[in-house]
Amino acid sequence: MKLGIISDIHGNLEALETVLKKLERLNVDEVICLGDIVGYGANPNECCELVREHCSVVVLGNHDEWALHPPDRGVVGANVWQSILWTANALDESHRQYFASLPLIRHRGNLIFVHAAPVEPQRWDYITNQTSAMKYFPYVAEKICFVGHSHLPGIYYIDDLQHNVTETSDFMQVNAAGKGAIINIGSVGQPRDGNATSSFCVYDSDVIPPAKIIRLGYDVKVAGEKIINVGLPRFFAVRLEKGF
Repeated sequence: MKLGIISDIHGNLEALETVLKKLERLNVDEVICLGDIVGYGANPNECCELVREHCSVVVLGNHDEWALHPPDRGVVGANVWQSILWTANALDESHRQYFASLPLIRHRGNLIFVHAAPVEPQRWDYITNQTSAMKYFPYVAEKICFVGHSHLPGIYYIDDLQHNVTETSDFMQVNAAGKGAIINIGSVGQPRDGNATSSFCVYDSDVIPPAKIIRLGYDVKVAGEKIINVGLPRFFAVRLEKGF
């Protein structure tokens, strides 16, 4: 079983198209999406269409949820609030209905797929380091849990080892063969670890180690120009170039 696992696309069509083409070349059996298809970027509908076409499993992200039911105004900053309202207005009704049908978490054998965290996923908790991962380890014993949400790729093991994935090489091997790990696959459409390239994961149950975090460049300039042209805050274009 060879899976391509993507997350946090955030309306970035250029990044998503590039990653899907890479996964096709890698001959994955399925593509799984951990949510946040929309938000921040200029192409929410196009990204929804591609995810619905290519992904066999999709879980709900907080920005997908907010496109249907915006949070309390005080929960987010002004730029994010503007993005939420713009996305909700731009999103086609068919995609709204699709979001309403998505689960918060999916299990497959020893694998868990969720946007934020494997317990109370609707709280949208962040897993960013070993400390924030530790409280979830009792729930992922003998399992590998794939998450996104923080946009910060990293691998957190029950045995207290930690591996933050910040290298700029094509991929970083993930030694999760022994199970008992939480793997944050990072973000396709809005990386925040100082590396502007898309981050995603390939999991292959037939090899050891079974997982790779892959980094891939895309046309950041075009994606940023689109954000500005549709009237979204320029901040979201700038952060694409900087990877923060």
